[in-house]
Amino acid sequence: MAPTLKMIREEQNSSEQMPGATQPTSFDSAARINARMRVCFGPGSRILTGYSVNLSSGGLFLETDILLDVDDPLLLEFELPNSRRKIRCRGRVAWVNRPDIRLKSNFPSGMGVQFLNLSLDDMEALREFVKKNLIFPVW
Repeated sequence: MAPTLKMIREEQNSSEQMPGATQPTSFDSAARINARMRVCFGPGSRILTGYSVNLSSGGLFLETDILLDVDDPLLLEFELPNSRRKIRCRGRVAWVNRPDIRLKSNFPSGMGVQFLNLSLDDMEALREFVKKNLIFPVW
């Protein structure tokens, strides 16, 4: 039996997808790719390091054992892979995947971070990077 549009949408909306394996129906901040890169972050002057699991133009999932609370502000700095472009911005913790309370069982311990003050140039660079590395076609 050939898959129907309804079946494809249900599969796309499944909550047990691999990190970064979303299939958006149009290109926007929901387009998310797997992206492993070093991310410097901190809730102030304290600089910590973690690694991204996935990335979109709206945020990233940061694998780390140093967990902040939802809505905590933080500063972020990372370099897009295969590029010399450094992205620096503020962010906020959107959700937390704790070792003892996993909201997403297929994700490691860490935090979903929303970008807050990206420059237009950084936003465009992120969108282009995600678009170039998107595994699934975007219609």
